[in-house]
Amino acid sequence: MGLSDDITEKRNIKDKSLKAYMIALKRIYREVTDNDDYESNLFNNVGFLKKKYFKKVLSFLNTLKLPTRKNYMAAILVALTAKNNDDDKDIILEYRNNLDLIAN
Repeated sequence: MGLSDDITEKRNIKDKSLKAYMIALKRIYREVTDNDDYESNLFNNVGFLKKKYFKKVLSFLNTLKLPTRKNYMAAILVALTAKNNDDDKDIILEYRNNLDLIAN
């Protein structure tokens, strides 16, 4: 089961929203890993959003305009919470804190 399936299963969202999240996540993945293999385990298990890549993700997000950055951050949080892994609580909190900082 892929990431888009996990998001669809965990959240009641419209297809248009899912498509926007997936576009954002694929772009982040491509930027931080230099890889276009969206069937990879790293993509589908959101490993590219975790601690190892956190600074690289934030660095990429800082190149984006503020509204786009907020949308991408929302996509990250949706993806991480869709996986619902207790080990991800700390990284989710770090992304939420960053979203709070840019939202104000």
